[in-house]
Amino acid sequence: MTGRTFVTAFILLVLGAGTVRADIDRHARIKVTPILRNGKPGFQLNLTLMPTGQFPRASVGLGKHTTQKLDPSAGVLRLLAAGALPGYLLARVPEVSDLEANKPREVEHVFIYGQGDGKGLAPGMKVEVVSTFTGSGREMIVNRRDYPFYHVFGMVNGPMNTSDTSSIIELPGQNTRAKGGK
Repeated sequence: MTGRTFVTAFILLVLGAGTVRADIDRHARIKVTPILRNGKPGFQLNLTLMPTGQFPRASVGLGKHTTQKLDPSAGVLRLLAAGALPGYLLARVPEVSDLEANKPREVEHVFIYGQGDGKGLAPGMKVEVVSTFTGSGREMIVNRRDYPFYHVFGMVNGPMNTSDTSSIIELPGQNTRAKGGK
């Protein structure tokens, strides 16, 4: 490799760092809006799933934000993000199915603090918006058990995208203006 080729490759590597590759299943355009439902505070989560065609199903969850590594095993991290193992997910949106390659899918879900899907959530909490994609037929073995393979996006200290903080959100607090609702 010549000096010029090395410098060019290094510049491309640095410029590409911190960007999300378009060829991986992921989410984008996270938006959190405070709401009131029957006088109870909560929020509406909106985001766009960006499937590539590798996985026909996805789930979106809100995980505990931590700066500590949860487990050194990528398989365990995938199961934590998918909610197949306890200890990370605080809330989850119903699974989205029939994903098609390169056809973004909008996801919208309402969480009311202390109730239903929002039971483990509180105003001011920092959480990680995590998408798990599955259904490819691939499997993984974790602790001598078979599990479906989960592609994970948004978990800060996860199996992929380590230290990517773009999916961390702070849940709207009491002082945030809320939209009225049903």
